[in-house]
Amino acid sequence: MVAKWKDNKKAVFMVAFDDSEPCHLSNVIPELIKRKLVGNFYVNAGLPAFNDRKAQWIEAAKSPYIQLCNHTWTHKGVNSPAELATELEKDTQAIYECTPGQKTPRLVGFGQPGGVPWKVTNEETMEGLEKDNLVSRPSFYGLPFHYHSGAELVKVVDAAIAKGAMGHIDFHGVGGDWLSVPTEFLTTLLDKLVAEDAKVWISSTVDWRKYVEERQTADIKVLSSDTSTIKLQLTCAADPALYDLPLTLLTKVPADWTQCTVTQGATKTVVNAKDGQIMYDALPGSEPVIITKG
Repeated sequence: MVAKWKDNKKAVFMVAFDDSEPCHLSNVIPELIKRKLVGNFYVNAGLPAFNDRKAQWIEAAKSPYIQLCNHTWTHKGVNSPAELATELEKDTQAIYECTPGQKTPRLVGFGQPGGVPWKVTNEETMEGLEKDNLVSRPSFYGLPFHYHSGAELVKVVDAAIAKGAMGHIDFHGVGGDWLSVPTEFLTTLLDKLVAEDAKVWISSTVDWRKYVEERQTADIKVLSSDTSTIKLQLTCAADPALYDLPLTLLTKVPADWTQCTVTQGATKTVVNAKDGQIMYDALPGSEPVIITKG
């Protein structure tokens, strides 16, 4: 079976930061990297707040913990499908330019800017996102509008764990700039996430969307099974060119298989069995998964 969340964790959580504010570079990114936690940064690459510090954003985006996401080119809103297309395409292209080491095309996270006109229908928005390989984050819910202390943020993490669900918190300014909250709010949240590492998968918007789409359409077939080998085929309906995140699988094995070798293509992993079950990662739609005893 496919685990609900990556590494069979109880919940998934995303932390987001809007508007490419200067304080994100000075006050947020160092805290994330120090703790090895993923942050999603919804940037407006056509505005001075981003452009004046573009070199810093390029350097920050080299870290696997820093994900640049589309928040439209100028944050001015859109009045037509044509304007939407321009706002999305320019911002996506800027993100590509800032992340030359990553493949293109690829999925990029998207967050609709707030407080500005959005004079296109949901259908027109979805068409624009699909054209640019953008995937929406959950609806904005965060600071400084909905929460007012670090303790409240801790409760959001606890609720996600209790429900076995997706949780997320969205920030604007942290320790400065606009719509700002104290840096302590952020560090309280990040320290909570570190403490709950065994239970919570800290994800990018894109990886969350990939995992859900792949999991929901996954199919596992047993191709063969004998006393020493189990051969499986994992597939899903998602486009493998864009949905390329390994899923976490849980597979029952004979009681005397205390250790197993899992091979898929050129990837080989040794895992220990627990209560007659092994956990491992496999990529849908590629090579068969071969599990051997020992």
